[in-house]
Amino acid sequence: STPIPLAYVVSRAAGIIAADVVLEPSAGTGMMAIFAEPAGARLALNEYAVVRHSLLQRLFPGVPVSQHDAAHIDDYLDRSIRPTVVLMNPPFSAGVHVEGRVADAAWRHLASAFARLAPCGRLVAITGASLSPDNPA
Repeated sequence: STPIPLAYVVSRAAGIIAADVVLEPSAGTGMMAIFAEPAGARLALNEYAVVRHSLLQRLFPGVPVSQHDAAHIDDYLDRSIRPTVVLMNPPFSAGVHVEGRVADAAWRHLASAFARLAPCGRLVAITGASLSPDNPA
């Protein structure tokens, strides 16, 4: 789960307003969504893990909570959901149905979320060193 201070910083960096549709594609326990909610934005949450998905449904009644592999969120998310803001803390090296390390896991999540983002939207993500500008790869 995203630590509370990081979730707060991500939501503040996104500059969320009431007119926004906020997607958290790997919502986990909803830490970033909790900070997006007071702005009055519409939320759309996604979490693949069964227990966390169930928790999100209870914590955010009335909010659509899907259960897709977030590395393919653009492919599977309901087409009517067009986020103006994406908040994410994608897995750095884990993939659905893959044992072991997935070197480009975070990149897959980011690319799919960018594909779903509305024009002029904002995406704020917590990433690991593999996506650092200093990484030659």
